[in-house]
Amino acid sequence: MAKFVGSNEFYARAAQLGHSRAEIDSKGHQATTVVVQSMQELKKLVQPQDPKAREARQAMLDAVANASAGQELPLEHHVNGYLFGTRELSAEHEAHCAESFPLTLAVVSMGTGTLPPGETLIGPNGNPVVWNYDTLNIPDGSWITTQTTNFTLNVTRLVMQYTPS
Repeated sequence: MAKFVGSNEFYARAAQLGHSRAEIDSKGHQATTVVVQSMQELKKLVQPQDPKAREARQAMLDAVANASAGQELPLEHHVNGYLFGTRELSAEHEAHCAESFPLTLAVVSMGTGTLPPGETLIGPNGNPVVWNYDTLNIPDGSWITTQTTNFTLNVTRLVMQYTPS
């Protein structure tokens, strides 16, 4: 197997997930199971490192909040703002989330990957899954389905191939 060489952005995300550049370079991937004890640990693991990415995610969340016109937002909205955006959690939301810990995550960093034909199923075991790819190819006739789990996909280069009808 030829040695994989990835982008700096990919390696930075891999390091954040606790993955070794040496192992990824030699094997092309690294998969681990990570147990986090708190929202703070989870945030450290998954929060985008680029402040502009966090601000952009928060802007999308704020647009949803503005469109809700005074309706109470679900806990998921607040958690997303905390983990991926720029918001803090209220003490009430923090206490509610604490019930979910410890939390076991399946974490994968892969240099280049191609989905197989048909469905790639994430779940339904309920444990969150984090995929970190430098390049992910999704050929025509391939798709990802998630069932009863949270799925985070970080990709430097996403290549989607399809046959126009």
